[in-house]
Amino acid sequence: MKEYISGWEALNIPNEKGLVADWHPLCFLSNKDNVKKYKYNEILGNKGIKKRFIPMLNRDEYVASFARAIADLVYMKEFTGLKNCVRDYLDDEDEKELFGYLKSINFNKEVDDFMKYELTKLYFADKE
Repeated sequence: MKEYISGWEALNIPNEKGLVADWHPLCFLSNKDNVKKYKYNEILGNKGIKKRFIPMLNRDEYVASFARAIADLVYMKEFTGLKNCVRDYLDDEDEKELFGYLKSINFNKEVDDFMKYELTKLYFADKE
């Protein structure tokens, strides 16, 4: 797998529980033939990515979980719009998944600050 759907696009595709994190699918998925794809990331590998049938695209695609999609946005330094995303988009299981991804890519102050403000409990528990 070289490319997969992630970021805001993946946050607008229902997950396996049928939930949608963001509510702007027409903005991100309107052009079915030109959905933004992310390239393989060596640090995170294939974690959080599964091949799934996407009804709104009417085809199978590799898609990132909500946690992986947010981690990819943070990795790509696309922080705009992510304020309170953990509280708004993720359940406890997804939150732990995201924390694990961000620990792997925590190589600068921006990622560390994101973890501190979005994943406060996990961040400080990890520091103990």
